[in-house]
Amino acid sequence: MCGVVGLWQEPSNSSGELQQKTFAMISSLVHRGPDDLNVWVDEDVSIALGHSRLSILDLSPQGSQPKISKSGNMVVSYNGEIYNHLDLRDEISTLDSNIKWLGTSDTETLLAAIDIWGLELSLQKCKGMFALALWDIKNKKLYLARDRIGEKPLYYGYIGQDLVFASELKALQLEGQELLCVDRDMLSAYLEYGYVPEKNSIYSGIKKVPPGCIITFSNLKSEPLIRSYWSVQEKINNPSGGNEFKQSSFVEKSKFFDSLLNEVVASQMISDVPLGSFLSGGIDSSLVTSLMQNNSSKSIKTFSIGFEENDFNESVFAEEVANHLGTDHTSFVIREEDAIDTIKDLPKIYDEPFADSSQIPTLLLCRLAKKEVTVALTGDGGDEIFGGYNRYLFNPKFIFNKNLLSNIIRKSIGITASGLHSLNRDEWSFVRSILKTIGLPSSLTNRIGYLGQAVSNSESIEDLYNYLTKRFVDLKEILLEENFSSFNLEHQSLDNLSPQEWMMTMDALNYLPGDILVKVDRAAMSTSLETRAPFLDGRILDYAYQLQLKDKITKRKGKLILRDILDRYVPSEMIDRPKQGFSIPIDSWLRGSLESWAEDLLSFKKIKEYGILDPTKTSLLWKSHLSGEYNNGEKLWTILMLQSWLENRS
Repeated sequence: MCGVVGLWQEPSNSSGELQQKTFAMISSLVHRGPDDLNVWVDEDVSIALGHSRLSILDLSPQGSQPKISKSGNMVVSYNGEIYNHLDLRDEISTLDSNIKWLGTSDTETLLAAIDIWGLELSLQKCKGMFALALWDIKNKKLYLARDRIGEKPLYYGYIGQDLVFASELKALQLEGQELLCVDRDMLSAYLEYGYVPEKNSIYSGIKKVPPGCIITFSNLKSEPLIRSYWSVQEKINNPSGGNEFKQSSFVEKSKFFDSLLNEVVASQMISDVPLGSFLSGGIDSSLVTSLMQNNSSKSIKTFSIGFEENDFNESVFAEEVANHLGTDHTSFVIREEDAIDTIKDLPKIYDEPFADSSQIPTLLLCRLAKKEVTVALTGDGGDEIFGGYNRYLFNPKFIFNKNLLSNIIRKSIGITASGLHSLNRDEWSFVRSILKTIGLPSSLTNRIGYLGQAVSNSESIEDLYNYLTKRFVDLKEILLEENFSSFNLEHQSLDNLSPQEWMMTMDALNYLPGDILVKVDRAAMSTSLETRAPFLDGRILDYAYQLQLKDKITKRKGKLILRDILDRYVPSEMIDRPKQGFSIPIDSWLRGSLESWAEDLLSFKKIKEYGILDPTKTSLLWKSHLSGEYNNGEKLWTILMLQSWLENRS
């Protein structure tokens, strides 16, 4: 994987200064690409592109960037992998029999494709993950583009009079930290959801290139033109493929997806450096690992993370799957002390407030894997695309029924669940044991209060989704000011979608690129590890959105088609258990080894100094958690990651 940066400013006589600034920017992203750093400058218009290279395909200098096309019209700085680039080479060679390939990199393939088909059609043909900056040397236009679902990041915006863009915010901060103003609306959005939503950043005027989009700058001062070459909404409304696939039986669809997934996984295993997979023992990672082993003549390397706390430890399941498949497996058990050592790095790694606490095991897993491999395949996207989250299994017909009896029942359930929220630590341990006995994940207790509010107060599917996904449903609970407004996530119309399909679409548009993919990209890239997600491959997405809901979800289970395929490789009894999620025991850790660290960040002095949170309300939240009166772990982690980011920034 790689790092991309760029700087476009008013023409001046100092091209050396432009190159120096751009080199400093790309040097800040050396972790994304430690193998090579380069800058290319167009002196006529004072634009520079920078690139840091992590060599994966074609380790020779022919794979270096920024790279100029054979026509001499285009230069690209590109971060990603195009898995079908060999097929594209064959197609290009058929159209141009005189073409001579100088190397084996997908960057060379991409530029040749753009020379023939243009950028938009080329990206539609490419199946992979990418973020790129393309400079049209002839027409003096800049293009920024990002892959279909948002696997790879790309920020852009103006700092002063300069247009800047980069894979990570830390490169933009070098250009002018004092000119970057915190966006108060994005602070609200962060506190609500635990991440800064897509298309935005924590800074005013700095945005992310939207997934599946191309942004065109005709000149330095022009309003950028944003157009979509692929979108989740378009795939839902106008799915590709013919009626033959849609009308086929579940068995036929499952066989087709088995073959397609094998093809995709095999293409994502192409690498000139060692590769392996992350294996949690769940459906998604077990299926990806099974297909990798199915396409390999030797034992693939697999990696898992576990916890000392049994309620959160799934590494034993990963080890069972690894033994069954015959992989070369390595596992690591996290202690509270490991979390302390990791936390200090989080603000620098993520650049923005980011509060998915599974960032800790993800980072440690990436560091573990990097000791042996440079590329790791993951199961990311399986939940959002194929219906894996517990919230998809709700029966909205029951929750939203307006007759008197169901309203009474609904309110009673809500009161009961909300009451559970105030149980002490010993009582919570008992509740967790009950959940485990009846086949529900113990991690459900982390959101039991919200579950009560969701059931009792939701009047629509939008209400239900907000209660189930927000950290703070009411910002007055924690903010110092009352003029912070609630943030609305990118919205998908309910037309022609069931409630479950609507929630899955909302997650694919927001939670997946804004949380899951950010978490993995930054953690992996911080240690120079490339991750690949077969379930997010364009070939999979094209057919996944043709599946009917019944192919994905029943009343009790999600990811039906993935389960059916996995049954051919791994016995179902190894997999068939409640969904745990990659959660950590943050509640108990905050009352244990993390208490002194948290106490410092939540002190009245620091809360008041940063001027965002209400010190009194924050103190009450913290004290009630320490006493065991309430379980506020998730809310407190959201606050702590904000405070930690603010402290690192000052």
